[in-house]
Amino acid sequence: MYQESNDIIPYKRKMEAIESYIIPIPDAIAGICVQVKGNVDKNKFLDAVKKLRNIYPILNSRVILDEKNEAWFEEINREFFTVIINRESDDTWRNVINSEWKKPFYLDKGPLTRFILVHSDTFSEIIFVGHHVVVDGFGVNKIVNLLLQFMEDLKAKFETVKKEPLPSRENLKKFRPKLTPSEFLKRANDSFILNFVKNQWRISKLRLSGKDFMYSHDSFFKNYNYIWKDEILTEKETFELFKICREKNVTINSVMTVAFLACKQEIDKEHENNKQRICVDLRRHLDKDAQKSLSCYASSIDTNFSYDNSNSFWQNVLNYHKDFIDKMNEYQDVEKVFQLSKLPLDFLKAVTLSQRMNSVPEDYKEEKSFKKLGNKSYHIAAIVARNTMKASPSITITNMGVGRYAKSYGDLTVENCILLPSAAPIPLGVIVASIVINKQLVYTFNSSRYTGDGIKDFDIKFNMLRERFKEFLTTDIFK
Repeated sequence: MYQESNDIIPYKRKMEAIESYIIPIPDAIAGICVQVKGNVDKNKFLDAVKKLRNIYPILNSRVILDEKNEAWFEEINREFFTVIINRESDDTWRNVINSEWKKPFYLDKGPLTRFILVHSDTFSEIIFVGHHVVVDGFGVNKIVNLLLQFMEDLKAKFETVKKEPLPSRENLKKFRPKLTPSEFLKRANDSFILNFVKNQWRISKLRLSGKDFMYSHDSFFKNYNYIWKDEILTEKETFELFKICREKNVTINSVMTVAFLACKQEIDKEHENNKQRICVDLRRHLDKDAQKSLSCYASSIDTNFSYDNSNSFWQNVLNYHKDFIDKMNEYQDVEKVFQLSKLPLDFLKAVTLSQRMNSVPEDYKEEKSFKKLGNKSYHIAAIVARNTMKASPSITITNMGVGRYAKSYGDLTVENCILLPSAAPIPLGVIVASIVINKQLVYTFNSSRYTGDGIKDFDIKFNMLRERFKEFLTTDIFK
């Protein structure tokens, strides 16, 4: 049995800017499900989880605020949240995931992660769920990959980072190009607006408690369901898709994004929003120690590309790819993350609460948690929330390219791996999370569905979009 050391100093560190702006979103959940063939030893699973928690104490931490209202990670002394469930049918793991996405993480109590084993003697699922402030797509992959290694050999060594060198303006500065006069003015204008918002919020002196914010979480999930569908391309389909991407000199992300836009244009002409968001892993732009870290280093780049039917599919992909590469080279998204993190946590809570207010039925808007925000027509947080929702993307692509799993771990064989990001609460907004496992491309369609009127129409469009997307990737792009 694995024994924890008694002389380990409790983990505690100040949260960096790039992490703290995620705090006000208790339902921002990142997850993964790995399906394994073979008889999983329950004790080995529990011991492997304990070793992981020892290596990465952030997995067993909570968020605290100091007297200056600055956020810290602090390790907690309590039992690890690890659950073992009998695998009664092939749908058991799906039911577990559907349930997990409705459970909030109480940031002030912790822990901010959950490990679940859906167990049978021949086939099992290992499910990891964590708040996005702790892990991103890279993190969840790394955690489960290490978990499988430790289940194979608990004495396996892994080099950890003694002190996490987190992203900052200083160590990212050299990756940003010189600004043109117009870019400099735009950035200065953004900074002015954010400072204005910060000062105005201080004047308002409105403070929101954790209880108020958790109510917004509950009200949202009373009216919306997290909906997801997983798809697998065969080894041949995956090979052909990657082969044609290499021939055209474009990324698989660019192809998947433009394919989605083409399908959405066919199926959902009612909604004109075409904004796209691509997740970017910042670790590659830091030193070697930072690249080993588990913490949330993901950022994103937004584009607003419109599919042009007068051009061929591949010409659309080339145009989109160029636009994306240009934006990635600018790294405007990094600066945006740091600017947002200047804002008071209470303000960010109010923005998110306002987004919920715009998403739930009228009767919920009479609750005191919402009424604190005042008339949304002039309240600054509600204005920001409305503009943010208008700018929400129609698609977010995330894969991080880190699914480097072995085929087997001792007596266990990895059969499948499914990434599960947080949902997208806009009309037919979709997050496509993908990973290549055993030479097969596995991806999920993730969204949020209102439980009231229009549910049938949403399901029809969602399934049509999903089915057309797979057809597009396996057939249309080769015509």
